[in-house]
Amino acid sequence: MCPVNRILIISLTRMGDLLQATPLMAGLKKKHPNARLDLLISSDFASIATSIPNIDGIKIFNLRQFTPAEYKKELTLVKVYRYIEKIIDELKESQYDVIINLSHSKMSAVMTSLIGVKDVRGITSSNIGNRLIKHLWLRYFATIIFNRNFNSFNLVDIYLKSGDVEASEDHLLLEVDEESIKFSEQFLSQQGVLENDFLVGFQPGSSKKGRRWPIESFANLGDRIISEINGKVILFGVESEADLGRGIEEMMENEPVNAMGKTSVQQLSALVERCDVLVSNDTGTMHIATAVGTRVVGLFFAHALPMETGPYSRGNIVFQADISCSPCSYGVDCNNVVCVDHVKVDHLFRVLELIKDGKIDETIFESNDGMKKIKMFRSDFDQEQMLEFLPMIKSPLTKHDFFCLVHRLVWKRNLDRIDKKSLNFSIDSADEKSVLEILKARYGLNGFSKIYPDLMDSLHEFNKLWEISKQASRVTENLVQISSSNLPEIQKVKALGEKITLLDEKINLMGHTNPIIKPIIDMFRFGKENLQGNDVLVLAKETLGLYQNMMHQAGNIYQTGSRLCESLKQPFDS
Repeated sequence: MCPVNRILIISLTRMGDLLQATPLMAGLKKKHPNARLDLLISSDFASIATSIPNIDGIKIFNLRQFTPAEYKKELTLVKVYRYIEKIIDELKESQYDVIINLSHSKMSAVMTSLIGVKDVRGITSSNIGNRLIKHLWLRYFATIIFNRNFNSFNLVDIYLKSGDVEASEDHLLLEVDEESIKFSEQFLSQQGVLENDFLVGFQPGSSKKGRRWPIESFANLGDRIISEINGKVILFGVESEADLGRGIEEMMENEPVNAMGKTSVQQLSALVERCDVLVSNDTGTMHIATAVGTRVVGLFFAHALPMETGPYSRGNIVFQADISCSPCSYGVDCNNVVCVDHVKVDHLFRVLELIKDGKIDETIFESNDGMKKIKMFRSDFDQEQMLEFLPMIKSPLTKHDFFCLVHRLVWKRNLDRIDKKSLNFSIDSADEKSVLEILKARYGLNGFSKIYPDLMDSLHEFNKLWEISKQASRVTENLVQISSSNLPEIQKVKALGEKITLLDEKINLMGHTNPIIKPIIDMFRFGKENLQGNDVLVLAKETLGLYQNMMHQAGNIYQTGSRLCESLKQPFDS
């Protein structure tokens, strides 16, 4: 194995995504201590990037210098092209051994391919412009965009897996400088906030309006914090969100501390670090809180899903509406964001009371305990140090809950198998036991007998997928055998290719009609998209691997799910 001397991470999306990559950066540095680690980021993140540890160099990608109005001018398009060309040439000169592209745009894919590095993780493109997704975990990440309801892996863990590293810390990483700490101390002192005050931060803004908890709710919660538990409230946000802060101030009977638009990113980090709790929509500020060790009460609405982007540290509490359309699918613009109305001030205040009294970590609410139409989770780490969100409301087990847990278990074993050449894998009994314990401790099972038939029907769909994948594997094995000949019979190759096409159509149809099995089929589809070249034998062998992988994945979900169902059913049978 060649030594890794230079690594480039590309993160051109959002500040939150950049912060969620900090454990990956730390893991890479630990695994390759002598390697240089560079970061390619948007100019928007330049200020916070300087506070991220483990980075040796920061490279700025700045398309904002070309205004949208100028793009219509031919001369400007030439300038943009030359600017991108210059960036790519500079990156080529650095002679990176590994590139991890955490962005998912066409621009980043083309740039990654043009840099010309063999070991690429993430989205790139072929020499004819087709999309390629390198590394199993990042290919899985591409599938969850279309199958969000069945994903239970946090983005941080997916990033870590893409680098083949383990987390060195159980939180995000951000360094707060002494000057910013002094600023926060002085600022809070001037606002009458004492060292021992229970300080709650509010982040009312977010990138999209639909993701925001109403400012009326923030205002009511703020008044209750101040008047009922003798706490203090501080408002956070950038200058463009200042109107939200003024609105909250006007609605509150008690006066909060308003820091909106009054701090740098570093100063904001220091103020957040001083807070006992941050109440936040799904934003960059929420991720700053987990990086500086502040507990989060997170609010997830519209497209935001806590399993994907929830706060990466132990003991955070997150809320989500328990309605069929939550979360929104990507690309959906909801005109009636009713999910924000389901999370009430009472819900958050009860949680904050428990946090203040140090009683939150062991609390599990009953579904009839004033906690209807909402989901509430507490973040923790499983035995493999991957983030999970455990239900805090003991509601009746649903088919969706069951398959989320089974998917998580089987995907983890499939994508993480030690010998990547061996496609056969199985689920350990200890793994099943851990899932069974979560099901019994966190979900209401009195009505399990009612959903049992539906669960078994769905599990049989996985068995059907196993059967058709096995059939496709046999056809592809014949293709491999024929293609191995010095003079392969073209007609037989063509006939087998047509059989494979028909089987693929059946597989795709199963995915369109059954959302529960669709993640496996989409993973297979992305794998086929990744096939390159014209060598029939090579393509046949790689295709065979994809069918076998899908077969083992479907088979393991069927077998694991069936055993869990029988274990849960036994007490009710007796």
